[in-house]
This record gives sequence, structure tokens and C-alpha cells, in this order.
Amino acid sequence: MSLLCLPTELLSVILMACCTIDLVATSQVCKTLRFLCTHLVGVHLDCQQEFNHIPPSGLKTICEIFVHITDVSFGAAFGDAHFKVILLHCPNLKHFKGNPTDDQLEIMASHQGVDAITLHDGGPSINKFSDVGLACFLGHPHVMRCIRLLHTTLTSVTAQSIVAHCTQLTELTLVSCYSLFDNDVVSIVNRNPKLNLITLKGCGNLTDATVLSIAGSCPNLVGLDISECWRITEVAIAALNRCSKLLLTIKCADCFHLLSFPSTTLTLTHDWNPCWRLWSFHARNRFHFLLHNVVQCAVHCLFRHL
Repeated sequence: MSLLCLPTELLSVILMACCTIDLVATSQVCKTLRFLCTHLVGVHLDCQQEFNHIPPSGLKTICEIFVHITDVSFGAAFGDAHFKVILLHCPNLKHFKGNPTDDQLEIMASHQGVDAITLHDGGPSINKFSDVGLACFLGHPHVMRCIRLLHTTLTSVTAQSIVAHCTQLTELTLVSCYSLFDNDVVSIVNRNPKLNLITLKGCGNLTDATVLSIAGSCPNLVGLDISECWRITEVAIAALNRCSKLLLTIKCADCFHLLSFPSTTLTLTHDWNPCWRLWSFHARNRFHFLLHNVVQCAVHCLFRHL
């Protein structure tokens, strides 16, 4: 019995067990398998593990088959030649994700269709890009919509580059960027009033000044993550409650001044009295805080009697 005699749904389930390299070979058998393989790969090409040891010529074949790719993730072993192949043969490319070198950022800058970038590193010993490299990338004529910087050691030089070249951002993610301060984030926010998603998780140097600036500069804000920003207080939350009419969710885990627990998420419901949202949030947090203390005291007394 031929494999092609199986129903399309069952054939898709079988192909889902194949890695991308196997899907490339399978797609060259016939039009039916090519269509199914292309659908399974979709728009995202993950090069972090499978393609590190493939020569550029092999990567060229992959890009020519999966022409709808818009997102590319790459690993540490991804070379400059691989970048050039992807940029040349993926005309719909929009989003890069990885830990590039400064030279690779310069190569990426030549592709004007890119409007989103996610950069991450594992610390000073692993970080491959610098403020200068990112500034060079942003200096080219891109219309950036999304910038995500995860666990980077970038400084205020990067913030100045974003302010100088990016005014159309809709999403800004800064996770554990310990070298950034209030004035850096405030300057970015003031230049990008279209921001609707902001993540500042783990940026411990930020204070109420940043959140107050967000409240006044981002009328379209829908979600905000200030988890582990332990300097932020209830004053900032109150300002968001008054000014941000579209805001639905605030993640504020480990914000000690808000008496929150690690899983705390404030979900705003826009009823007739906007003050009720904030009051109910604080009442719930204080109740949890009181309950936590009562349980601790009960456990302590139990052990003392034992």
C-alpha cells in the first residue's frame, strides 16, 4: 500500500514526527508531499540545532522550498555565509531570533524587510553582540515594530540608538537588562506612543518614574509586565489605573511594595467605577498576605508543641 493512499490528516500526523531536514527530502518526492511538508514547517525556521552543520548550499535548497518563511531562529554555530543565504532566498523574512555577532547584525541590516528582532545571551562570556553592533543594525532604514532584548548586558547606548531610529514600535521587551535605568526606558517610551505590549521583567533599576511615563505616553497599552521590578510601588499602579483605558493585564510578580506573590497577575475589568479595579486588587493581595502569615504562625506553633 502506497503512503500516498492514506488520508491527508493521517499523513500529516506521520510527517509531524520528522525533523525539518527529513521534511526537505520528503518534499521533493511529489507535489502532495511538498504541500504537506511546507504546511508543517509553516513560517518559522528553527536553525538552532538542526542546521548548524549544514553547508550554505544545503540551506539554500531549504529556503527555496519553504518560501513562506518569515521567522528564523539561529544558534551559536550559525555562520556569516548562512546569514547571507537566508537573506538572499527568504524574501518574506520579518523576524530574527538569536545571539548574533556584530558582523552578523551588519549582514542582517541589509535586509530592509525585517521589522522584529529578538536578541539574547547567556552572560558576558557568551554575549556575541555589542551596543555598537545593534546601533549599526538599527541605523539602517528599517521600520521596526518589535524589539526584544533578553538577558543582555547592553547599556544606555542601545537605548539611545532605539530612540534615534525607532518611532513605530508596538512591542518592547526588556528582560533582565540590569544596565538600563529609568531615563533609558522613559526616552524609548516617549518616542513610541504606539506601544501596546511592554515587558520590563527583571529590570531591577527601574522605579515609578518609568511606569508613570508609560501611563502618560502609551494610550494603546494592553499588557504590561513589571515582574521583579522591586522598586515599583502602588503609586505607579494607581497612575496606570487612571490613565491607561485599554490596559487589561499587569504582571507584577515579586514586586514587594505591592504585597504580591510570584504568580500575581492583575487582570483589569473595565466597569463603571475604575477605582474598583485597583481596590479589589489590593484587597485580594492583602488578604493573601494575611493568610500567608496566619499559616506560617500556625505551622510555627505546631512545631513548637511537637
